[in-house]
Amino acid sequence: MAAARDCFTADEVAKHNHPDDCWVVVRGSVYNVTEWVPKHPGGPLVYVHAGKDCTQLFDSYHPLSARYACCVEMHGMNTYLK
Repeated sequence: MAAARDCFTADEVAKHNHPDDCWVVVRGSVYNVTEWVPKHPGGPLVYVHAGKDCTQLFDSYHPLSARYACCVEMHGMNTYLK
């Protein structure tokens, strides 16, 4: 049986919208990128959509071949947007 997955509402994710507590949503998965942002090759651009769905922005900057690797590196929280 698969492990239960936590779900967050958009309002809950929106509370995590600053550099010391930064979550983003990519294709329905929630990522806590707080510790990862300093390693981001694009710098603090992540903060543009902190606390929001950034799928469109993410896809526009990352080639299809790199998208999976980026999400693995961001360490998904095994959580989903309700």
